[in-house]
Amino acid sequence: MRTIPAFPLLILALLALTLAACGGPNTPRGLSFDENGGRLETPTAEKDRTIQILAQQITKGLETPWQAQASIAENPEWDPIAEKFLWKQATIVITVGGPAHAALPTAEPEIATAVADFMKTRMAKGKRPIIAVNRVATVSERLYTVRAGDTLVKISVAYFGSEDAWPTIADANPTVDSAAPLVPGTLLKIPADP
Repeated sequence: MRTIPAFPLLILALLALTLAACGGPNTPRGLSFDENGGRLETPTAEKDRTIQILAQQITKGLETPWQAQASIAENPEWDPIAEKFLWKQATIVITVGGPAHAALPTAEPEIATAVADFMKTRMAKGKRPIIAVNRVATVSERLYTVRAGDTLVKISVAYFGSEDAWPTIADANPTVDSAAPLVPGTLLKIPADP
């Protein structure tokens, strides 16, 4: 009698478990596959794709270094008449991040209008999304007000724990003469990474 080695059986068992976890076309989360191995769309996949495109479109309309992130609370539902996923309700939050000291390059109402226009073809007939636009300062830029006796080296040690990062601070502040003493009250940009 011939025995089957344990390793191929383990592989087959893992494959069976993986396929079972993928579910069928009515699976609400993740990817699903049809009987031929083709990818089927799911509400979560449509939501993720919409969020990604929306964030990219908003970011594209902003000035550098501003960036947008998007979130949608609800999943879309399959509309058999339209033959696509549509939202019956969509609560959308757009978070726009940029420098703490700079004005938002595009006003919040304009961003909300752009989001509403983007979602028109993705909403069920007669439905409108609820949109909130939030502005946050990015972590990539911090500001420091120079005090009497400060040097770029001292500030480097305070923020990065090393004297070696002072050229990074100098590079981020091209109007500051790194050879001259710092003037108290001067606002310095402190990069996130040295």
